Order: sequence, then C-alpha cells, then structure tokens
Amino acid sequence: MFDPDVIALIAERKIQEAIEQGKFDNLPGKGKPLVLEEEAIVPPHLRVANHALRNVGALPEWVQLLKEIVSLKREIALLRAQLITQSRRRRFVLSSARIRPATREAYLQWCVQMRALYQQRLCEVNLLVLRFSLIAPPSQVDRALPYRVVVEMEAFDTEFLPCPLTALPELSSAIPLERKAPDIKEGFLRRLMRIRYRHLQKPSK
Repeated sequence: MFDPDVIALIAERKIQEAIEQGKFDNLPGKGKPLVLEEEAIVPPHLRVANHALRNVGALPEWVQLLKEIVSLKREIALLRAQLITQSRRRRFVLSSARIRPATREAYLQWCVQMRALYQQRLCEVNLLVLRFSLIAPPSQVDRALPYRVVVEMEAFDTEFLPCPLTALPELSSAIPLERKAPDIKEGFLRRLMRIRYRHLQKPSK
C-alpha cells in the first residue's frame, strides 16, 4: 500500500523541480495567503502541496481525475433534479383533457431520450471511476465510488416517469433493460484493489 509520507515526498520533489524551472515565478496571488477551499477533496496533509502543484499544472493524474469525477457527479445530481422537475411540469400540462394524442406521444418520446441520457452519464462516470481505481493510491480509492446503475435508475424512474413501466407498453418497449447497461459494481472495484494490494506487497526479485 502507498504510504501518505511517500506521496508527500513525491509532491515535494515535483515542487522543487518546478521551483528550479522557474514555474513559480510571477504566479497570480504571489505574496497573498493561500486559499484552499478548492482542495477539499485532497487529504489535509497534502493540500498545500496540491495547491502549489495545481498552480504550475503538475498535479498527479489521479488527483485530476478525482476532481473530474466529483465535478461530474455534481452535474449529474443537477441533471437529475432538472429532468424530474421538467417531467412533472409536462405531466401537469398533459392532465388537460384537451391535449392531443400527438402531444402525449411526444412527451413519452422525450422521456425515453432523457432517461437514456441520464443513464449514459451514470455509466460514463463509472468508467472514470474504474480508471481512477487503477491509478490512485489504494488508500484513496474509496474517495470515488461507482454508481449502482440499476438501483439509481429504479429510483430515478420512480420520480421521473409518469407511471410504472409496466403500465406503459409503448414506453417500456422503447427502454432497454438495465441488465444490459454497463454497471460497475462496488464489489468488483474492491476485488480489483485487493489484487493490486497483493501485487504491491510481493517482494521484488
């Protein structure tokens, strides 16, 4: 397992190299107190080093990837809320008896498209989480957990769809089963990390 002290030493080495290359000369905010709010996802003992490395574009790949995952998860949470709100508003409009069948059909088609978009975003994040788990120190892997796509989609459907899929044959036939969707299980990532850990513990020949 990677020791946090080792990570800190690597960070110090990169900072020293950046200093020698003059990358810290004339940085914005020079001489002012550091603002570390953006370093919240980084372990406390590495935040100052992370701040310095970020300013010169020398962050470790796994830190950059973790920030991307955190940002995308926030975007997905916002997308989820927006889609559910829009669906409820459309259902309210459809409650009028004067709505034409074509309008209802358009709404159902929109449901299919937006649902597919939401599921795709979940799967995209899971692929990034898998990549993160392969390059991050084992002690940091739990900082980016994958979505359980099937569970997430079931919860989403409860609020997003006008009624259960079984009550809308025309909608359920257009939506693929989640069993076919790319779904990275948390247990799979943990098994992967155990394999990595055993590999790292093997004595070098």
